[in-house]
Amino acid sequence: MKIKKLLFVLVAALLLLSAASCGGDDYYTEDYEEGYTEAIDDEVDEEEVDEEATDEVDEEETDDEETEEDSTEEPTGPIDETACGIFLGDFFAEEGESGSGPEVSEQDEETILVTYQVNGDEISDPVEADVSGELAGLQQDTQAQEEIWDYFIHFMPAEQRETIAEFIIFTDGTDNVLAAVDQLGPDAWTLEIDIADAGDKAQLTYSLLHEFAHIFTLASTQFTTGGGACATYQTDENCTTEDSYLNLFYQQFWTDIYPEWEVAYADDTIEDFYEQYSDQFVTDYAATDPDEDIAEAWLYFIISPQPAGDTIAEQKILFFYDFPEMVELREQIHNNLCASLMDQ
Repeated sequence: MKIKKLLFVLVAALLLLSAASCGGDDYYTEDYEEGYTEAIDDEVDEEEVDEEATDEVDEEETDDEETEEDSTEEPTGPIDETACGIFLGDFFAEEGESGSGPEVSEQDEETILVTYQVNGDEISDPVEADVSGELAGLQQDTQAQEEIWDYFIHFMPAEQRETIAEFIIFTDGTDNVLAAVDQLGPDAWTLEIDIADAGDKAQLTYSLLHEFAHIFTLASTQFTTGGGACATYQTDENCTTEDSYLNLFYQQFWTDIYPEWEVAYADDTIEDFYEQYSDQFVTDYAATDPDEDIAEAWLYFIISPQPAGDTIAEQKILFFYDFPEMVELREQIHNNLCASLMDQ
C-alpha cells in the first residue's frame, strides 16, 4: 500500500513521453485544456459583450446610482467547473516542480516521529517517539504537520474519513516512501505521511488519493465474514464480496492475466509483466497487483478527465463512472481541491 515518491516522478515522465497506457500527461493536461478552450473563449466573448452593454448603461445612470453599485459586493458563486478542471490539469502537470521539503539523510528504516489521535476534523494527543538530531527538528515542526492534515481534510469529505483513527508523521529520508495507510482493525486505519517528502503539493495529493483508495476498497463492508475457499477475488486471507469494488474490478480486468501475474510475482519479474501488458495499466506501479491497480485507476479517475475507453487502461478509469457515489465523490474532491488551491 506504500508508494515510492520517485516512482511517481518516473511515471509522470513516462506518461509525458507516451500515451500508450491511458493517454499520458497529455491525456489529462493538454487534452484537458484543449477540450475546454473553445468553451472558455466563448465565455470570454460573452463577458466582453456584457461588459460593453454594462458600460453603456452605466453612462446613463446618475452618480448616486454608480456610487451605490460600486459599493455593492458581488456574492461568491459556486466554483466554475471549466476553470477548476483546467486548473487541476495544470496543477498535476507541475508535479515535482514545487520542491519536496527538507533534505533528510536516508534512514535504515521508517522512523515514526509523532502519532496523533483523530477525532473528526481534529488531531490531538500527539505521542512523540524518542528521536534526536535532524529528526528531532522534523518532530517539532507541528505547523507543517497540522498543515498536511488540514489540507487533507479540506479536500476529502468528512464522511469518507470516518475510519481514519490515527495520523502518523514518519520519515525514511528524502525521496522514498511518501505516504501509507495501515489497518488497525476492521474499521480503523492509520494515515501516514513522510514529512520530509510532503513539500510538493501535487505529489502529496497523488499519494493521499492513492492511499485513500485502499481504505475504501479494503473496507470491512467489501469482504465476506465466512471462511472457506473464495469464489471471488481474495486479498491476503479475505474473500471479497461479489459486488465489492475489488471483485468487480478483478472480474472485469484481471481474470485473463492473473495466472501470468502469479508467475511473474513468484519470479520477481513484475516489470516484464508490465511491459507485456503496458496498455492495460495506467502506471507501471499499477501492475504490482489488483489492489494497487484499482488504487491507481481510482487516482486517475479523480485527477483526469473522462477518457474515451480506447485502451484497457482507460476502461479501468471508466469503471468508476458506473458508480454514482464515486462520480459524486469525484465532483466533491474536485471542488474542494480547487477551493483550497486556486486562491493560493
